[in-house]
Amino acid sequence: IPARYDYISAQIATPIPTFHCPTRRSAIVYPYDAQTLHNANKALIIKSGAARTDYAASSGGMRPWAPNGPVSYAQGAEWDMKGTWKTQEIPQNGIAYQRSKVRFGQITDGTSNTYCVGERHIDPQQYKTGLAADDDQFWSVGHDLDTTRYSYFGTDVVDTTNIGAYQSAAPRQDTRGFGGYNNWGSAHAASWNIAFCDGSVHAISYSIDGETHRRLGARNDGLPVSDF
Repeated sequence: IPARYDYISAQIATPIPTFHCPTRRSAIVYPYDAQTLHNANKALIIKSGAARTDYAASSGGMRPWAPNGPVSYAQGAEWDMKGTWKTQEIPQNGIAYQRSKVRFGQITDGTSNTYCVGERHIDPQQYKTGLAADDDQFWSVGHDLDTTRYSYFGTDVVDTTNIGAYQSAAPRQDTRGFGGYNNWGSAHAASWNIAFCDGSVHAISYSIDGETHRRLGARNDGLPVSDF
């Protein structure tokens, strides 16, 4: 195993207090048993545990299926992700997504009208287990169910073969048994918190209008946003 794997493993096992909501859980290492771990010492991480995050970046107001990626370094050097979307004319419109490089100039809806980073829904039964599909990795994993959220609503899912499973990403309070892998939310009773791209932080009601929620997740749809 290359020596750098040990450094990456140490990073994975290092909790960051500001990445946790004290209402939900402590900044400690949690069990890790995921089968997909690259460039790190998997055996060491399974033994030590992994540090997680209660927050996520906004991937947009729609849910295109991301491709699996290139199969080799050579393909990766020339890989055009846009050409692999199932619906190529509808690219992702959030702030952070697979292979994203979003600049301020691309947030054309305005930074005060666009979600950036906020609290994400997690099943309370899985806070400490590492078994939930959206809470089985670590804070530095990159684009993953653990670190991104969407605000699509109704039929804004581009992959229509999965429309039944992903009809709504309405925000909700942490709910036992609910596998909302794309939903924003928190352990708080009345609202969840999110930072917008201008740096302001807002407490958003779980009952926010669905269309308003979707528009706030998009950085460039050109649609007006009502009060929220």
